[in-house]
Amino acid sequence: MIVFEPNRTRRIVGRLERGESVLDALAEIALHRNITSAWFQATGSLESAELAVFDAQTRRHSLPKRVAACTAVQITGNLSRLGGLPFAHAHALVAPARPEGSDGAAVGEGTAPMVGALVGGELRSALAFAVEFVIEAYDDLVLERFPDDATGLPLWRGKSTTAVAASPAQLGWAAAAVEAERLTATQAAEQRSADSRSGSWGTPAREERQREAPRAARVPHMPPERVVEPAFAAQPIPDKKRLVDDGADEPNLEKGDWVAHKQFGLCYVEGEDSEGAVVIKLPSGVRKVIRLDFLRVLPCHIQDDRRIYPLEQRKK
Repeated sequence: MIVFEPNRTRRIVGRLERGESVLDALAEIALHRNITSAWFQATGSLESAELAVFDAQTRRHSLPKRVAACTAVQITGNLSRLGGLPFAHAHALVAPARPEGSDGAAVGEGTAPMVGALVGGELRSALAFAVEFVIEAYDDLVLERFPDDATGLPLWRGKSTTAVAASPAQLGWAAAAVEAERLTATQAAEQRSADSRSGSWGTPAREERQREAPRAARVPHMPPERVVEPAFAAQPIPDKKRLVDDGADEPNLEKGDWVAHKQFGLCYVEGEDSEGAVVIKLPSGVRKVIRLDFLRVLPCHIQDDRRIYPLEQRKK
């Protein structure tokens, strides 16, 4: 279990234009507004949607069910990081404009889709017709998804960037540090005042008093666990050859796949060069050649019919 209690939140409210990809648009908002974790809700009308259901026994998703023009009764989900990039995960309940099995003719006056026509599941893709949303962002919380062996799903790992959980011993160190700083400042001010009156700056008597200062006045160092490192620093691609092969099965990248690279972003895989390196196309259109010697290919996640493979630095 991981539990956090964010202290800094902000809300972002907006509307998506017709034809925009709901999940991609929300992820883009997270990218431009530096959102590392958030919860969102949306409602409105969709031009189309694809939903899937996860089977816990087989640990697989069903084939996405495509729903044409429909009303989004509810879309709820979250924003976090996958492969270092913003990722939108959502579940939805939609009401198709036409009952399943109809011939596609317009619904006549006085008729309506069946109530049982509601379709729910994990939202794999959706195109907006008119969608309104609200995002509640947690600025002091970083959540990133990693493959989970117990479920087969990419689940959260996280950390708070301001309120790091501390043990009672650590809290005791913190209190001692604050009190020691206060005592040191007070004693230093009193000593300067006394030396100024007696003109005894730097005298042996003063040095003796310093040696006899109470141990409580010495400022203890904070434990290293209190240090919070910056999150998601871009890592350059090493050009060394792989030294150790851990033997774990990894997905094979193919032309048409996508990779989430911490430095280059979401890139299209165009194939391999003559030396077996992977050729990718960056969002800017620039092509790069990367080697997977020190990069691990994580299991993919489907979003808007794209297979996205996060890349992470391989442990030495």
